[in-house]
Amino acid sequence: MVVINVQTRNGDRFALDMEPDDTLYVDSVVVTRSMIRIKKPITYFKIFVHGMGGAMLIADVKSDDLIRHVKHLVHEWSGIAPCVQRLVLDNLVLRDDCKSLEEYGIEEGSMLTVVVKATDVMVTASGDETAKIWNVTTGECIRTFVGHVNIVYSAVLSPDCSTMLTASRDSTVKIWNITSGECIHTLTGHGGAVLSARYSQDGLKVITIAADRTAKIWNPTTGECMQTIMGQDRDISSAIFSLDGSSVVTTSFDVTAKIWNANNGQQLKILTGHSLLVCGAIFSPDSSLVLTASYDNTAKVWSARSGGCLQTLAGHSNHVNVALFSPDGSSVLTASEDRTAKIWDPINGECIRTLTGHEDSLSIAAYSPDGSTALTVSSDCTVKIWNVASGECMQTLSGCGANFAAFSPDGSTILTCSDQTCKVWNVTSLECVQTLTGHDEIVWFAMFAADSCSILSPNQKCVDVF
Repeated sequence: MVVINVQTRNGDRFALDMEPDDTLYVDSVVVTRSMIRIKKPITYFKIFVHGMGGAMLIADVKSDDLIRHVKHLVHEWSGIAPCVQRLVLDNLVLRDDCKSLEEYGIEEGSMLTVVVKATDVMVTASGDETAKIWNVTTGECIRTFVGHVNIVYSAVLSPDCSTMLTASRDSTVKIWNITSGECIHTLTGHGGAVLSARYSQDGLKVITIAADRTAKIWNPTTGECMQTIMGQDRDISSAIFSLDGSSVVTTSFDVTAKIWNANNGQQLKILTGHSLLVCGAIFSPDSSLVLTASYDNTAKVWSARSGGCLQTLAGHSNHVNVALFSPDGSSVLTASEDRTAKIWDPINGECIRTLTGHEDSLSIAAYSPDGSTALTVSSDCTVKIWNVASGECMQTLSGCGANFAAFSPDGSTILTCSDQTCKVWNVTSLECVQTLTGHDEIVWFAMFAADSCSILSPNQKCVDVF
């Protein structure tokens, strides 16, 4: 027998005892027992929510609580806004905030992990010998990584955001566990300051360059040096993997760029043609082309397969400091000490448009993730945001004196670093939405986490919430 509580339109309430073969009519519609959902009793229990560094929230909940309720408990505990939280049960991300704990199979003793959306996480490297990881939404420093004994020039997250590389003037590279803050490996072997360190796209290799005229390829799991690249006659200015991690391109003050086999260290191609130092190189998104920037006032497009120069992008009247492909590879952006940036067609070498408006040399340029806008950083203490299609300057951020700038993974904000401080700005309004302070010396480098990643959230305490 089932007891059904019924409320009529005029508000009268009564109970019906219903046998399996009984029939109930509602507005001439037959309602059978199989159509009646019998509400399960509400149960009360404890769950555990893990944060960074072993911190744990112990929360009393009930089976019909919604996921958004747990997020609010986490917010009260950690200060992390519910909108940037992701709750994970085992390997399942609980994406529907309006589902109940019961619907997700959460019960007594269930252990959840709270992570922060990666677009709200960034890392910084500083002259104070530390690196830091930040929650951009709250402005909170999640963790400080201490261990180097000289300037930290770069800090880079692995593709899955589980580890971080730091390169230092102390001639070492360190690999850190993001969750625990532990230094997993210290990579030694360079004979000078390590200027940068990068992961391959799959995270299985690391490449470093140092002021000893070498680049090294490492296994980040074991910390073993797999290859040492020693073919440049002067200091190496940059090194980067191809998309599939099979090749590396290096540039040097000896006016060449070289392509190497990343697996055995064999030199594959020498890209010759520039007349002054080559300050940077990058593969196209499909790895078929290489783009170089040089102090000879040009950028060049090369065939990665043959090593032949396909196009010389000539038109700047001073050093080209930056050259990069758009996200889809259809255009090239260059930035120069002649106070301009230019957008080029890499296939025919044509200059599509020139971005003018800065009053001093340009040191940094970047495309937005969708390639529709670009930013430039100048010694005139401004950052400008440009419409790539029209060449129009959409926004100017004045007085920031930025030594670094980058778009967030979703393109909605930009990051600028000046001296010891980083700021995050809304691209549309140019409102400063967050100021990150805590470093004691200049911030040399910063980066957002990749959009596909998540970072464990912080807290330093274990509390009971009732």
